[in-house]
Amino acid sequence: MGLSAARAMLGAGARLVVVGKDAGSCARAEKTLGTQTVVIQADATDPACARQAVATCREHWGSIHALYHVAGGSGRSQGDGPLHE
Repeated sequence: MGLSAARAMLGAGARLVVVGKDAGSCARAEKTLGTQTVVIQADATDPACARQAVATCREHWGSIHALYHVAGGSGRSQGDGPLHE
């Protein structure tokens, strides 16, 4: 879902910072999304991740115009539930 959204945003002219937890997924995203995207490997449940993503965006692109957050479909290891759980 996140990669599809990133492709759509690139198609609309966006420059992106994307964050992924899995090293393999991050490598595929870098290869797929190209030079208008900076990929960070980090865990979105770590508060430092958001700070790193914002800092990276400002460093590479100067400012942030939008935020799209996709962090899985469930807050529990099995089944749907609130993310805070």
